Amino acid sequence: MSESPKKKKKAKTRMCTCRICHFWSTPIPLKTWRQHQALMKEEQEALARHRAKWSLDSELTMAPDSTEIGDVGTSSGSDQGIAGGSTEPHDDNTLEPVRQPTPDNDVVFRDPSPPGFVPSPTSGGETAGLPPQPTPPAEDINLPPQLENDTTATNAAGPGNSQAQVPPSGPDDLDEFLNDAEPETRINITRSDKVMTDKFIRMLEDARLDDSNLSLDDIIRLRNPSTTTPRITTDLSEKYSLKYYLDTMSSADLSYVNVIATSNELQEEQKTGLKFLSHYEVQKKARELSGVVTVHSLNTRIVQRAQPHDGTSANSGAALYSSPESAQKMHYQRNTTCAVKEQWPPDPQDPNGPPSPKIFEDYIHGSDYLGSVHNGEIKENDILLMLSLDGAQFPDHRYKKTHVLPGGFIPGPNKPKNIDSFLFPGLYHLSALQNEGLKIWDASTNAAYIARPVVYFATADAPGIVYLCGVKWRHKPTGSHYYPVLHLPNGYHSNHTEPFADIDLNVMDPYFDQENYYDNLRRVLESSNDFEAIRKETGISKASLFSGLKGLPLGVPGTFPLDLMHLLALNIPDLLISLWRGTLRCDTKAGDKFSDWAEWAVLRDTKDQKTWTIHGARVAELSKYLPSSYDRPPRNPAEKLNSGYKASEFMVYLYGYLPALLEGILPSPYLNNSYKLVQGVRLVSQRAPTERDLKEAHQCSIQFLNGFEELYVQQKISRMHFVCQCLHTLWHLAPETNRLGPAGIYAQWTMEHLIGLLSHELCLHSNPYANLMEIGIEHCVVNALFCKYPTFDRSDSSLPHTACPLKDGYVLLHPHERKPFQISQTKEHEAYLQYLQIYGFNPDETTCTRHA
Repeated sequence: MSESPKKKKKAKTRMCTCRICHFWSTPIPLKTWRQHQALMKEEQEALARHRAKWSLDSELTMAPDSTEIGDVGTSSGSDQGIAGGSTEPHDDNTLEPVRQPTPDNDVVFRDPSPPGFVPSPTSGGETAGLPPQPTPPAEDINLPPQLENDTTATNAAGPGNSQAQVPPSGPDDLDEFLNDAEPETRINITRSDKVMTDKFIRMLEDARLDDSNLSLDDIIRLRNPSTTTPRITTDLSEKYSLKYYLDTMSSADLSYVNVIATSNELQEEQKTGLKFLSHYEVQKKARELSGVVTVHSLNTRIVQRAQPHDGTSANSGAALYSSPESAQKMHYQRNTTCAVKEQWPPDPQDPNGPPSPKIFEDYIHGSDYLGSVHNGEIKENDILLMLSLDGAQFPDHRYKKTHVLPGGFIPGPNKPKNIDSFLFPGLYHLSALQNEGLKIWDASTNAAYIARPVVYFATADAPGIVYLCGVKWRHKPTGSHYYPVLHLPNGYHSNHTEPFADIDLNVMDPYFDQENYYDNLRRVLESSNDFEAIRKETGISKASLFSGLKGLPLGVPGTFPLDLMHLLALNIPDLLISLWRGTLRCDTKAGDKFSDWAEWAVLRDTKDQKTWTIHGARVAELSKYLPSSYDRPPRNPAEKLNSGYKASEFMVYLYGYLPALLEGILPSPYLNNSYKLVQGVRLVSQRAPTERDLKEAHQCSIQFLNGFEELYVQQKISRMHFVCQCLHTLWHLAPETNRLGPAGIYAQWTMEHLIGLLSHELCLHSNPYANLMEIGIEHCVVNALFCKYPTFDRSDSSLPHTACPLKDGYVLLHPHERKPFQISQTKEHEAYLQYLQIYGFNPDETTCTRHA
């Protein structure tokens, strides 16, 4: 007889408050609880010793930019210099770590920029994420019942503490009614999520390095950086082991092991006495020299299974200043700002205001940045950061992965249920640096000062511009999805919204009103039974974790820009191509018919004519005429459109090919309407658009949007879903460029590229997410080493001796072609002769080389 299986005993648990791997009381196994208690006791004892040694309770003072290293600190270990407690007035170019912000800390922007907000670190009296307001009587606050009875809510019973919430960085909740997403892909935001976010915000406001997960040695190194230029080790074994290690970074660990084994054999034969480090030893040495530290957090509260996620500390940021070459590059923001001030005078209507540039080459030319600098919200030594769930985006050399620092990794394969819980550890570390200040030693000037890391952009691939807009969105009477239609459909009636007047985009202000935003926010915060209705009306669902940061000059939601990549390269092409192919959903229940689309649905194959097939073949044929600067020419859309068509292909296809390829196929009214879109996109997408270009692009967008509804929607309720979110975002594209600089700077191109590079380096497919974390950490280590030791960096390929370097990174290369070629086509030969004639060249004496 088989014995019945014994029942497994349920493991005993205890509520743990150690804050070693979680930031609130969490039930964990008894054995783990005991380990955490022991670790907590050790941390407390070590922290007490650390405080006694370094006098951590005293406030930090600022060292002016001219402070030499010899003036920083004293040999007697007193509290003078950077680590001292002096509160003497400091230079405007230095930053004082603020414990309690004063009214002078309020951010003020010039029009059209929004007034920013610095949250108060106090835990009582103010609402998290809202500007300070007069405290109302307790009976005037309408708390939701769930919060009134929630014993875990922070100060829920206090007057003025209605568990306030600020909108998230991306409209996760808006996906429910803005997009036709499947139910299982939506993120449902519950009231418990809001309470948790409020706790996170409170903790961010009072963040300290002492309470982070960093070790005491790391905290000491952050507060007392080295004041000498790092020197490469004199140990030849370590030096060349590191070089081998960096050279084999993109390959498997076995490559380094094999190279070292061969090198060790050679050294033994030659009896040099050198013995290279093992892979473990060199990896440990590289992390030690780089200063990169990982913070390992165990998220046990949100997901069903505990998921560890890693992040990197600010040591990698301080490394950028440790060598003269790298530190000089970090002065780009300061030098360019000074150049803009000298080149561009203020607006004549505001002679005492900030500079008013007429050309927009970088974020520094944006009105919000210049306004923040003019008002003192962005200091000379501030370090501006761009955070993204997909990465950091910059053009030029900043596109390279050596200039991108992965800040954290969230494991999969399941989508996080509460993204705030994963972002919190990294933001907590950042907030602690903002509160205490990040000590920097600048190797290029041999000066020490305290900088403040400031979050300037927080980007993602979500339509966050919804929060910035005053246009009321509408939906079909029988549906729940909202659409930004401009003209009232015929016979429109809805139980959700009243009939509305037509919207004139020429009259409306494209910049968001911060006061109106806060008014809507308060309505959401104070709502109870009508929360869902107000949430959908205002587009505000819950607090933004970023509102707990003091260094947020653009405020919430001004710090969340639109994403040019997904807008122009994916969303707009998908909508228009679906219309022209006739594959968009036809609402037959509301009376629409496919036969009524015949006028514009022209890219379709029929029995008599294969228009779509012929069109795809023409697109593929054009690839041979594109210059080599287009690294990915569009493939045949008839064959590849649904199998990984790239964003760069869509850009060339829609805004380069289609204006010409659709002639004679698409009727003139629809073709002219598409020309307005292409014209506006090309103007905004320039490397350095001018003020005139932005005004013209804005008018093109308005004309395109009005024409789109007139031609395609035709004021029919059944076609309201044609007006997607991406169309309305076009209206904000040119104004956002004026506010923040060229949109390509903060688009998602770079991190999408970096994610692809990191994915290609995966070597452990049995546990890919953990492997991806390690790969990302190694990239941070390598980037920090390249900054501290520039001689290690071999990424810049050597130029041939015949090359002539030019300005702005351009290089004139020697001609490559060896044999002459004949121009076979008559028109091409005529164009060549005409070109020579215009510029005064003699055709008989001029030699043209194709590759140079």
